[in-house]
Amino acid sequence: MLRECCLTMAKMNCSGCVGNITRVLQAFAGVDIMGTDLPTKTVQIRYDSERVQLAEIEQALANAKYPVASVSIAAKSV
Repeated sequence: MLRECCLTMAKMNCSGCVGNITRVLQAFAGVDIMGTDLPTKTVQIRYDSERVQLAEIEQALANAKYPVASVSIAAKSV
């Protein structure tokens, strides 16, 4: 099932951070980046919950030194 969420990043301070976060997310099959917003430190993603779990995504970002501060799940899954 496809799900959408918005990740608020604790550390996303420059375009280099955005690039690094993008690379971490692109390593997952079943994750699509729908948008990033540096001023608000947010990343919107769509992911296939049958292929990858949100906890796995958060752990990979934390391992790369980009912890997730909060997650907002879309009210309606796709």
